[in-house]
This record gives sequence, C-alpha cells and structure tokens, in this order.
Amino acid sequence: MAIRLVTIDIDGTLIRDDLTVSQKTVEKIKKVMEKNVMVTLCTGRPNIAAKYFAEMLGIEGYQISQNGAYIKHNITGNIILHDTLPRGIAEKIILICREHKNFSLSLLYEDICYYETLDELAMHVNLNINLVKPIRVDDINELIWKERKNPTKILVTGQARDLDSFMRYLIRLYGSQVNILRSGAQFLDIISAKASKGRALKVLSEKLKIQRQEIMAIGDNFNDIDMIEFAGIGVAMGNAPDEVKKIADFIASSNNNDGVADALEEFIL
Repeated sequence: MAIRLVTIDIDGTLIRDDLTVSQKTVEKIKKVMEKNVMVTLCTGRPNIAAKYFAEMLGIEGYQISQNGAYIKHNITGNIILHDTLPRGIAEKIILICREHKNFSLSLLYEDICYYETLDELAMHVNLNINLVKPIRVDDINELIWKERKNPTKILVTGQARDLDSFMRYLIRLYGSQVNILRSGAQFLDIISAKASKGRALKVLSEKLKIQRQEIMAIGDNFNDIDMIEFAGIGVAMGNAPDEVKKIADFIASSNNNDGVADALEEFIL
C-alpha cells in the first residue's frame, strides 16, 4: 500500500546536531510533497516551533506538537486536539519541582510559557529551541487558578543524571495520572496521561481518513516509540537508542547524515 502521510520528528531526526536541516533533506521532502504525499512534523516542542520548521520546508497542514498533546493546522489555525493537564495535579507536581533546586520549571499554555526562575540552560531551551519568550510570574500555581484553564505541559530542565532519578520519582507518585517522558537528555515533559505522539498520529490519520498502512513515521527517541509502532512503516534514525531501533521496520542513517532523506528515498521516491 502506497504511503500517503509521512510524520517526522524534529530534534535528532529532521535537524542535525547544529539545529539545521540539510539541503538534501529539504529537497527530498519537497519531492515527496510533489508526489501528493502529506508531510507533518511531530515534536515535543511547542506548536510555534513546529510551525516555524513547517513554513521553512513549505509544509502546509496539521502539525503535532507538545509530544502529542496538541495538533494545529499551520495555515488555517484549526485545532483538532488539545490534551491538557488537570490543574490540581499540575499544582502538586509544581510544588515537588520547587523542592529540587537543580531544576528549572516552565509552564506552557499552548505557545505561552511562564516561569518563576530560569537558569541559563532553561532560558536557552525556551528561546532557541521552543522559540517562545518566557514570561516571568511570582507564583505559577497562583497563575494556574487565575487562568481558570488547564495547562498544556510542564517542562523541567536540568542535568541528565539528575533528571533520570527525578523522573523515576515522579512516575512512582503520578505515573498513572500524567504522562512523564524524556524528549531530550536535559528535558523532562509532563503532559496529559492521554497524550502521546502515537495517539496524536492516530487522531490525525482518522481526521485525514488515512489508514495506518499508508503512514510512515520517522523518529529517534523514546517519545517516538508509539508513533513508530503505529505507522505502517516505522523508521528509527541511526542515532536512536537500541530500544527504539528494535521496534522499527527500517533503520536510517543518523540525523547528521541525511537519515530522513534516506528513508524517503527508500520507501517513496
């Protein structure tokens, strides 16, 4: 069955380690779209960052962001999915995060980011990776109740070793009530228990009336696993951990060696 939709992770997949997209990858994506194959980006970043890369590549359509919690059309602005964190649980997790001085905490409502204190790493992540300008507030929990709506995501940044143990601790406490996952070595995302890239891809495929067998998904990290498993053709990047490679149908070259372009050539072009 021919591929009708390709979904591509951004960090560690679409972009190289220097945060750029290779010219070869740009050209192959354009050729895929010329064959009337839809392309969507699927990222842990906020929608504004997904939209930035989509526009750079000439992609028009729905983009999946916030690790599957949010789907928005980058031209019409139509939103077909927004899974949020219950305010009560978000408040409890924020209180726990405050007790750990090694971490910085950001709270996101769609593309709006709030913080109390941010270290240099967290500020870099928000400005240069998430492409949002953080807004400082005195008390994030007070903001949650003042907004009278549930947040999209809690982002915790810190050193990888510290986040490993903190993630295990949070999972023991709230693993059944929220989805806690790593979208990078120094990033910890806390989103709705329902949200994942795989679920978002299912929602999008039903909206577009595309069967699983007509989808190719390309990713590199643990948060890409259920997306890769859902697709008819699941592709792991050469730089992916072994656990991700094991569930893939095809292993491409690394993100620094045009892995996305290789996969598109192998199955579509």
